[in-house]
Amino acid sequence: MKDIFVPRKGLAQNVAFLAVLAAVEAVLSLVLSFFPLASLFVTIFLPSVSALAAILAEKKYLPVYVVGASLLAVAFGLHDLASSLFYVVPAILSGALLGFFLGRNFDFGLAIFLSSLLNMGCAYLSLPISKALTGIDFVEFALDLLVISSIEGIRDLVPAFFFAYGTAGTSLSSFFLVYLVRRIGIDDGARRKWASFIVVALSLLFSVLALSLSAASLAWSFLFAAMALLLTLLSLSGAVRRNPWWLYTLLVILEFGALFLFAFLASGTDGKDGFVFLPVFFLPVDLFALLSLALPYLGQEPKMKDRA
Repeated sequence: MKDIFVPRKGLAQNVAFLAVLAAVEAVLSLVLSFFPLASLFVTIFLPSVSALAAILAEKKYLPVYVVGASLLAVAFGLHDLASSLFYVVPAILSGALLGFFLGRNFDFGLAIFLSSLLNMGCAYLSLPISKALTGIDFVEFALDLLVISSIEGIRDLVPAFFFAYGTAGTSLSSFFLVYLVRRIGIDDGARRKWASFIVVALSLLFSVLALSLSAASLAWSFLFAAMALLLTLLSLSGAVRRNPWWLYTLLVILEFGALFLFAFLASGTDGKDGFVFLPVFFLPVDLFALLSLALPYLGQEPKMKDRA
């Protein structure tokens, strides 16, 4: 088994390895076409398969693999073409991008975010294509299947759901992939300061955009809030370390302030619309992460005491 997860070299090894992976994805697409309820398992597992191709095979073969695996998956999933286009192809593409980033020493957090964006974009692109080919509006079909199509304002949550769904598969796949790249000696770039600052900056930007657009477009506001939530969690994961006590105290105080601000803003809305102001809780965390990253450069990072 240990010989499976090793980099491939040469034409024969790469072609054989990629052919096996493409066949696995084709079989999963076939399973999904007959068992729609398997979509959660399939779309979580599929990105890992295509990511293996990006990490273990030579990079020059990756474009051919992505195109070939996508066409093969669609061909095997013709029984339910809409599902193949909506679930399988985005999972293959986003997994390949995630694997490419991790295999090239890219930052872990940014790799997850960009791969999730690609998954969401491909899913949206598949909607008009699947409707033109099959006559099925996949969004309406899914809402009817879940018996939630009649809920007022539910369609405002669709873009955020697309992003969250893509993020779930990408994130779960990433745990296995990070273990893999470390095992074969690739630095996953998880501790790069410049990337950590970018993650925090993007989180602040999307939080502000979510709050600013709450009155103009709930759909965009919820989408930016979902992006801000992911980036806030990523920024927090890199900031939880040995920090001064006053920084944690500041975080607690600011979060209490955010609680009162959220209550004030949400009181003027009806029901679920108040959730659009949730990003006010992200802002203190982003400030905490930003200060945590900046303290070493300001000479304020606490020194570890020497132990005898």
